Amino acid sequence: MRTAGIIAECNPFHSGHAYLLEEARRRTGADYLVVAMSGDFVQRGAPAILDKRARARRILEAGADLVLELPLYIACGSAGYFAEGGVRLLDSLGVVTDLCFGSESGDADALSDLASQLASLEQDASYRQHLQSLLRQGRSYPAAAAQAAQAYGLQLPECAPNDLLALSYCRTLCETGSSVRPLAIPRISTEGATALRKQMLAAPAQAGSLLWEEDLSEALLHALSFSPCPLSDYLDVSEDLAARIEALLPSYTGFTQFCGLLKNRSLTYTRVSRALLHILLDLRTQDVQCFREHGLIGWLRPLGFRRSAAPLLKAIRSGCGLPLLTKPASGAAMLAEPFDRMLQQDLRASEFASHLRQMKRMKGMAAGEASGISPEERPICELSQPLILL
Repeated sequence: MRTAGIIAECNPFHSGHAYLLEEARRRTGADYLVVAMSGDFVQRGAPAILDKRARARRILEAGADLVLELPLYIACGSAGYFAEGGVRLLDSLGVVTDLCFGSESGDADALSDLASQLASLEQDASYRQHLQSLLRQGRSYPAAAAQAAQAYGLQLPECAPNDLLALSYCRTLCETGSSVRPLAIPRISTEGATALRKQMLAAPAQAGSLLWEEDLSEALLHALSFSPCPLSDYLDVSEDLAARIEALLPSYTGFTQFCGLLKNRSLTYTRVSRALLHILLDLRTQDVQCFREHGLIGWLRPLGFRRSAAPLLKAIRSGCGLPLLTKPASGAAMLAEPFDRMLQQDLRASEFASHLRQMKRMKGMAAGEASGISPEERPICELSQPLILL
C-alpha cells in the first residue's frame, strides 16, 4: 500500500491545494492521500478563517482520503516547529511512504542535501552568532538565514517560502531516520490564500461565519492584562518583546493595531502576532519543551475520511501505536502525561473558536444579516461523495 502525506493549512482551500493533491497522487501512484491540517488556529498567529471541518470537507472533496488535525502547539508554532510536528505526525502513522509538498525549485534531492548541510552548519557557534546579529539588524528570519549561510558558502533559497519550509521537512526526515521519501512538486501560479481571505472578508454574505485577527481583540486584552505568569514564559515571547508589550499595553485598541505597534526592525508582524496568540491560548515554552522530550506527537485526531479509506484506517490502527481520537472530548483519559494536558489545551482552543463563530453568527442575525452559513459549511447529507466528518 502506497500512501502520500501532505502538510497544509488550507486557510482557505484554493486551486493550488487542489493541484498539489492531484499531482501527489499522480506522481507517487499512491493508493491513499493523507493530509495533516491545522485546526482552529494557524501558523501566522491568527484564527483559521473557516471552521476546520469546513476546510477538511473541501480537502476530501478534492481527492484526499483522510484528514488529520495537527495539534495546537504544532499548528501555531514557527515554521521549523510546524514542519517538524507535521512530519513526525505523518511518519508516526506507519503507512506514509511519500511526503509531498509545494516547492519553488521542485528539486527534492537538492533540498534534502541542502537541509543536511544546514544542519551541520547550525552546529557552528560563529554561524549562530552571525545569524543573531543579522536578526537584530532587522532582517526577517529567511533573509537573515540566507545571508548568514552565504557567508559560510551555503546558498539558501532566500524569498522562497515553500522551499524554506521544505528544508525543515527534509531535515526532520533526516534527523529521525525516516524512510518516508520527500517529493517536491513545483508550484503553479494561482491566487494565494492571503488574497482569497481578503475577498472572503469583504463579502457580506460570508462575513458572519468567518474569523480573523480582530475577533480576538477583546480576549487578547484580557489575557495580556491578567496573565497568571510573566509574559516571557509564553512560547516565542522574548524578554524584549515582553517588555514592549507591558510598556505599550496602555495604547492597545485591537489585535492588528497592537501587532503594528509592537513590530520593529527585529520583530516582524507575523512573529508578533504568533507570540500574542500564544499568550491568548496559554501556550508556554516549558510545555513545548516537555512535549518534545516525550516525542511531540501523542495522539491522532481525524477530522474526516472517505468510506473507501477503511483499509487505510485499519492499517493505521494496527501499526501506529498512538490512540486514534474520534471523540477527543473523552480522549484525555486514554493519554498519559503530558499529552493529556496537551489535548486539554487543544480542546479549550477549539471551544474558544467555536464560541467566537457562534457569537458572530448571532450578532449578524440580530442585525438582520444573512445567517453566515457559507457553502463550505452545508450539512454532510447534502454531499454526493461518501465522506464522513468527525
